[in-house]
Amino acid sequence: MSLLSRITGATLEIGVTDMTSSRRFYDRVLGAEPDLVIDDDLQEYQPHPGLWLQLSVQDAPSPSSRLRFGVIDIAEARADLSDLGVAVGEIESVPGLISWCDFDDPDGNPLGLYQELS
Repeated sequence: MSLLSRITGATLEIGVTDMTSSRRFYDRVLGAEPDLVIDDDLQEYQPHPGLWLQLSVQDAPSPSSRLRFGVIDIAEARADLSDLGVAVGEIESVPGLISWCDFDDPDGNPLGLYQELS
């Protein structure tokens, strides 16, 4: 049996410098509070079953690899983020395949949205 067939979920750890300001940002962007508050320095959101987004307070976090969230309508989702005051890049596309746009959290962690077009 391959590892891929055994995977039941994924956790992405994002290093942040200040949990209070990071919580304000992620609560706004995700529209929910964390699903798990392990302690003041480690909190987790579950934006989709099996997917965990873990905020971890670190002295000098280095930005993570870009995490993009799949959405049904990227234009609407981008407008929602913009309405929340998030600086979101323009939507880019590979016609017939995928569209995406990017933004960063307050610590410079690269995030984004994508929509499958096929």
